[in-house]
Amino acid sequence: MKIILIFLFILIGMAMISVGMDLLMGLDGSSAFLNIFNPLWVITPFGFSLLTLLFLLTFLDPIILKKRKKR
Repeated sequence: MKIILIFLFILIGMAMISVGMDLLMGLDGSSAFLNIFNPLWVITPFGFSLLTLLFLLTFLDPIILKKRKKR
């Protein structure tokens, strides 16, 4: 039960920070809330490429380790 409450507090806090930053940048409230639920719409090209690289490394690392173990 404690873990769920901690998760919810962190989730709500991060969402409030995100909405607050969007409102400070001049977006209206509806756009700020849409940016919470669809973060890939507002990600920069560099951020998207970094996210893709980290996602690929998650799957490539076990494959590389398995190949090295066979040798």
